[in-house]
Amino acid sequence: MVTTELVMENNSSSTIVPTTRAGAVFSTDIYAILALIAGCFLIVLSVFGNSLVIIALKLEKNIKTAANYLIGSLALSDLLVSLLVMPIRLAYDLTETWIFGTIFCDVWISLDVLCCTASILNLTVIALDRYWAITKPLEYVSKRTPRRAAWMIVSVWIISALVSIPPLFGWRTPNDRADPNVCNISQDLAYTIYSTLFAFYVPLSIIIFVYCRIFRAARMRIRRNQVAPTATRGSNTRVTTPTVGTVSAQIATTDNLHLEPQKQERVNSMSSRGNDMRAISLARERKAAKTLGIIIGVFIVCWLPFFIFAVVLPFCASCQVHPVVLGFFAWLGYMNSMLNPIIYTFSNKEFKKAFLRVLRCRLNHHW
Repeated sequence: MVTTELVMENNSSSTIVPTTRAGAVFSTDIYAILALIAGCFLIVLSVFGNSLVIIALKLEKNIKTAANYLIGSLALSDLLVSLLVMPIRLAYDLTETWIFGTIFCDVWISLDVLCCTASILNLTVIALDRYWAITKPLEYVSKRTPRRAAWMIVSVWIISALVSIPPLFGWRTPNDRADPNVCNISQDLAYTIYSTLFAFYVPLSIIIFVYCRIFRAARMRIRRNQVAPTATRGSNTRVTTPTVGTVSAQIATTDNLHLEPQKQERVNSMSSRGNDMRAISLARERKAAKTLGIIIGVFIVCWLPFFIFAVVLPFCASCQVHPVVLGFFAWLGYMNSMLNPIIYTFSNKEFKKAFLRVLRCRLNHHW
């Protein structure tokens, strides 16, 4: 068994996950039972959610857009994490020893790094796609094509492969495979920096920068809508009220006391519609801002604790962290693969309608 303060293993999101063989994450029967239940629950939900996204994209023509293809790539990477990585990790934690052999250990670690890195990079390109669509709407609309989305997806998987493959060609320490009962990622310090940098810290910086810019733009629109002028008495001007999607309501106003009844009613109706549109605009902008906060918050909560340990522990031989803590952070990273479909698709009306159609079709076919 390998001491926890010296070894890290990839099992969370992008490159390295703490190995917890010494003292094992689940050292008692109660921990084993809880781990089995929680692990199976997480795997089933993740497989279901991400499979539903992929099936909907395959069958529903109305959601086959360039932006949604990026979400489909995210669902694919998370589905692979759920099918190829999580079950092996669960068995590894429960048995407290690696029983699958050295060759499969290398394969599993590479798949773990590949799929988890791809998941994070897919989140990054989705953020960039939204950023360009908002900051350069007229210019980017002609570039936002399925072909461009395909190139972005290919780039994600190529970079992920470049992060995951090097240990297979010897970028590791001699002690990484010294114990056949332990399966951990390369502990080479240079590889640790390389993998964590490109698999998490650079994407994290991009995501925070992009979503902060989007959040700022949303807040500016909210403030403009809050102070937007309504109908002004005694004025013959036309007022433009900005709303979501660059929709504007032009409200013609005159002196209400001197208007004929029909004209007065028409002006009041237009003013009411303008106020309603502005209220809808404010609600949508606030919802968008909250959604961005959720996206950033969930991403950081799931990945950051793990990657802090991933960087610190290989450089700190004297550091000691309880195995249960390390195991918790590892599975916290995996949880992001379950949450991504909820955040990026279940909050989308078109996707929800597509999900309902797919599920109804399946149920009807079953019966």
